Amino acid sequence: MPRTAGLPATAFEVSAHTSRPGSTRLFGCRSSTPSRPQACAGWVLRGADGNEEIQHLLATGRLARPELPDGDGAEL
Repeated sequence: MPRTAGLPATAFEVSAHTSRPGSTRLFGCRSSTPSRPQACAGWVLRGADGNEEIQHLLATGRLARPELPDGDGAEL
C-alpha cells in the first residue's frame, strides 16, 4: 500500500472532507488518543485554510499556530 508522510494513502481519502470549505471536522494527529484528541500540525499549517473550526480556534487564540522543528522528516 502506498504511503505518504508515513501514513497510508487511505488515511487521506478518509480525511479529505476535513479540508473542504466550510468543514468543521478535524484531521487528527497520529499522536492523538481518545482522551487527548489533537489536530495534525502539518494539516493545520498546510490544509486547514477552509476549515471553519480551525480558523475560529486560531482567531480566538484557543489554538496556537503550530511550529514544526527543522529536520523532523516531515516534508510539508
